[in-house]
Amino acid sequence: MERIVLNQENYTVKEIYQDFYMFLAEYFTPLGYKYRKSKHDMYKNIENFRVVFDYQTFSWNCLGDEIEIFIHKKIEFKDGKGEWHWFFVNDINGADNILSEEFNIKNINKEYLQVLLNEAIEYINYMELTVKKLLNGEELGIHTFELFDPYKKYEYVESGLEEKYTTCLDKSGVVKTVDWEGLNKHPWYDYYTEASVKKVYNSFCKYFKEEYEKKITKK
Repeated sequence: MERIVLNQENYTVKEIYQDFYMFLAEYFTPLGYKYRKSKHDMYKNIENFRVVFDYQTFSWNCLGDEIEIFIHKKIEFKDGKGEWHWFFVNDINGADNILSEEFNIKNINKEYLQVLLNEAIEYINYMELTVKKLLNGEELGIHTFELFDPYKKYEYVESGLEEKYTTCLDKSGVVKTVDWEGLNKHPWYDYYTEASVKKVYNSFCKYFKEEYEKKITKK
């Protein structure tokens, strides 16, 4: 039976993107991942961690020749109190992957579907490797991730990159026009002072060691 995502005529947008999610699930389920159709996500538990693909598809991204999907790539972790925290994996060692941004699955062919699967495999492998590093107490690299910030130490740079590319159209600042292309030229850490990035990194490491010190010591 041919996949809906490869034979999209006469199918709804929802049926098309759900078939794409199922396509990924069919590959990753034997590797320990669970696909939740109702929540549009896929995850795998690794000790106190969870590697997550959280699928996002909105009606305004599915107009005309577009069925755009964005995947939140998250590493979640549970603290000693049983509460979950997370950080996003927006690229792979500073390099973009097709799945780093929104991507279009409208009228794709079998070859491109395989490309998307390969990109997903690369992401999953990288995220699992990151979890292994955390479990082994290894360094992640200070600019690798915009980390969970339990102590609220991130400080924006005074130049205000966000203000530079954002124009408020009313006094309340609710209505804005955003130059996303301009914003996206900057890595996440350009928005914060280098000193605060270091503080957050050190705080994260401190937080992590406090939560997992006993587990790491046993290894």
